[in-house]
Amino acid sequence: MERTFLFALLPLALAAAPACAAASGGDGGGNAPCTMAAGEMSAAEVRELLPKGPDVDDDREIANYRKLVARGESICGVLLDIVRTEDTLVASRALGVLCESRGDKRAVVAELGKVLEEKRFRTGRKDELMLMLLAKAISDMGEESDGQLLVPLFSHPSEDVRGAARHFAARLEGKGGGPDAPAGEEESPAQAAKTYRDYPEWEIFPKGMDSEDDAEAMKYRCLAERGESAHAALMAIVRECDDSMFVGRALSILIESQGDKRAVVAELKKLFAQRLPDAEDEWEIYYMANAIAEMGGEEDSEVLIPMLKHPGWIVRVNGARFLGRIGGAKALEALKEARQQAQDRNPTEREAVEQAIAAVEKRLAEKGE
Repeated sequence: MERTFLFALLPLALAAAPACAAASGGDGGGNAPCTMAAGEMSAAEVRELLPKGPDVDDDREIANYRKLVARGESICGVLLDIVRTEDTLVASRALGVLCESRGDKRAVVAELGKVLEEKRFRTGRKDELMLMLLAKAISDMGEESDGQLLVPLFSHPSEDVRGAARHFAARLEGKGGGPDAPAGEEESPAQAAKTYRDYPEWEIFPKGMDSEDDAEAMKYRCLAERGESAHAALMAIVRECDDSMFVGRALSILIESQGDKRAVVAELKKLFAQRLPDAEDEWEIYYMANAIAEMGGEEDSEVLIPMLKHPGWIVRVNGARFLGRIGGAKALEALKEARQQAQDRNPTEREAVEQAIAAVEKRLAEKGE
């Protein structure tokens, strides 16, 4: 079980349903099969049990969280009060319990809408994060009509809040049949001419330097959750953006996103083959090759073979490692040739090639080839 969601601020709000349901035996849809514990629980007891510690692997904190989830509707009032009054971290944990707990959530969603209305004019960093967490909770527990609760955030001063609100409102709309265009629908000439900055996803793309920033993590998860609907925008960033940090982030989101990635891998292979010979930015080459290795298979590995002859030794080392992960018979032949050339090179390269050969040989042997 992935337990870190219980206490890490954003992972809790973004992934609570599937993770906590796994912990308590539920189905991840707000229907944990827990029986109500005997007796009433006071507000003080709820506050005492609500996880507060920094240790994400604390078993007692996890057990306390489960106890609260099992209480269902009986403690919703206390949890809502905590959401209204406590700091962002504690409030996020209360939101996680609300999302997990069993029962009718309509009244809870209505109250969260009121809390959002109370806080929507605040612009501090933690306040903005709280607004995004509220929007996420409403989208998790709400119905299609609850998207109207998020509309006031569309004009919030923060780009992060606006983008998150639109994302979660679109998700609510999707519960009623989905706003997405039919699969296979061709883009109009105007759509085809868009740059990556014209896509709405660019508004919530994580652009900050601090990878530990909670709001940046929220934006990253928002895009990953969009699945195939965000693939076009993310590939536009990979194609057009000249900042390798942004290219790397777009590819990381693509790797984590759900959906059919065959078209993404096919386009990525073409871009990689075009850029590798004249590449000056070794990071960009690394990010693209890693994405092909993560999302592709043996049939996609041949495009990585030229990395073994690149003038940069770091590119050659990474090429060997990626081929070791997904390479087939042709990759093995190229690696054995590279082994001869690597004898006069640095130990890191020789070791990478040897390990890759061993990995490919083992994989082919297991397949009987």
